[in-house]
Amino acid sequence: MDHNASDSHVPERRSKPRAKCDYPAIIKGQDAQGRKYEEIARLTNMSASGLYLQLQRPICEGEKLHVTISLPNHLHDQPGHKCTITGVVVRAEPHGEGTVGIALKILHYRFV
Repeated sequence: MDHNASDSHVPERRSKPRAKCDYPAIIKGQDAQGRKYEEIARLTNMSASGLYLQLQRPICEGEKLHVTISLPNHLHDQPGHKCTITGVVVRAEPHGEGTVGIALKILHYRFV
């Protein structure tokens, strides 16, 4: 049986499955000089243990962030829900055109 690299399966390193999404988010944090900031971001995937967001502000690994996600409600006459999350950045990577992707490990969350 022929075997090539494209046939091999690379095992998933994540311990929790990820769900792709596209939800608006607001990130609040504090920069290295101690100044508080608020930034608009997009949540592109999530799991039970983490989030992946894209935003315009450079963020450093180890930074603690507070994120508010607006979740959709498919009932047209009902408002959507929000989830607030506190987490720590475990990865930050440039995506070009000034955007940055960050992986956030969830420390605490609450639905509001």
